[in-house]
Amino acid sequence: MSKIPIHVAHPGTQRGFRVAALFSRAGRLGSFWTTLAFGPGSMLGSRFPARSFGDIPRGRVRLAESWREWVSVLGARLPGYGSWSRKWIAKRNREFGWQVGARAGEAGDAVYGFDTASAEMFEAARARGLKLILDQTILHSVAADPLLRKVADRRPAYAGSLDWTPCAPGELARRIEEVILADRILCPSSAVRDSLILAGAESEKIRLVPFGVDTAYFSPPPERRGPVRFIFAGQLSERKGLGELLEAWKLADLADAELLLGGDAPGGFDWAPHIPKGARALGRLSRDRLREAYRACHCLVLPTWVEGQANVALEAMACGCAVLATDGAGLDGWLRHEETGMRLSPGEPQVWAEALRSAASDPARVRRWGQEAAAQAAEFSLEAYGRRLLAAVEDL
Repeated sequence: MSKIPIHVAHPGTQRGFRVAALFSRAGRLGSFWTTLAFGPGSMLGSRFPARSFGDIPRGRVRLAESWREWVSVLGARLPGYGSWSRKWIAKRNREFGWQVGARAGEAGDAVYGFDTASAEMFEAARARGLKLILDQTILHSVAADPLLRKVADRRPAYAGSLDWTPCAPGELARRIEEVILADRILCPSSAVRDSLILAGAESEKIRLVPFGVDTAYFSPPPERRGPVRFIFAGQLSERKGLGELLEAWKLADLADAELLLGGDAPGGFDWAPHIPKGARALGRLSRDRLREAYRACHCLVLPTWVEGQANVALEAMACGCAVLATDGAGLDGWLRHEETGMRLSPGEPQVWAEALRSAASDPARVRRWGQEAAAQAAEFSLEAYGRRLLAAVEDL
């Protein structure tokens, strides 16, 4: 079976560099298209490590719409950035897509794009005879928008932290179009798969490819001691259920336990008035500090509403943390109730309060869950992810 070249394209930083590197190591990368990329060890590569092309050969890297991305990167430091950034990034995505679709590869090759940034690329590439691969990293908007509207209505006090605007009809049509056009769709969880079918995808085009994490870097400490310490990691947003978690923490009224909050809030939302006794905000954490926080804690809590697959949960499990999470976290079979943690419903502070009390009352049980979670980590290593990714496109 022939192995066609795959041309990976992502205008930002989320996962594009990693996916391109995996295809490069497998000898399948035709080219990698992005807006900004810097050599490893260079001044800009050190300043923007997420944009360092590292394992991707320099000769395979292509740039488009760099000036728009520089405006976005530098503009993020200015007051009022949020008021224009969405429209600017949407314009960047469209122009980037047209350029890549018109220039990448040749007939018979494949282009590999990501959700919300592939419609134009797919249109142009299909006209040139290329095959189309879509990586849908999060719940599709046809399912996510109604759910987030419900979340905003349930807790108006936290709605400002959602970092969500409903798709305009034209934008929603773009996101549906990229699903319909794709020859192959990859997604990390069954919840995302179901949302794709709701958006009109043919089920036979979809492949489940759960994400991976660096299990050599995220690993357990030699031992854990003391009372149970909980951690919430990620964007401090009601999309991730933080408001209701804080309500649950207050209801649980745990004398010895502690809840750490690692991350920052979108749009400058002020969580300080809502943080109860025993909870502590750490701010945005570097990768090293996040690993140390996982190792210092016993249990990750993630009452999220909308994800694709929660990488923070995989990182925490690799570090030996038990996990209390919802089905919305996209963990499918990896979060086994009463074995690696607990599955709970979102939006129910009383249920979460009872789960927090139960975990805090039995540190030995939580440590056993964490040990089981760490033992399972090999299933979501980067190497395992690479094998799943290659298998998912093997028959194109």
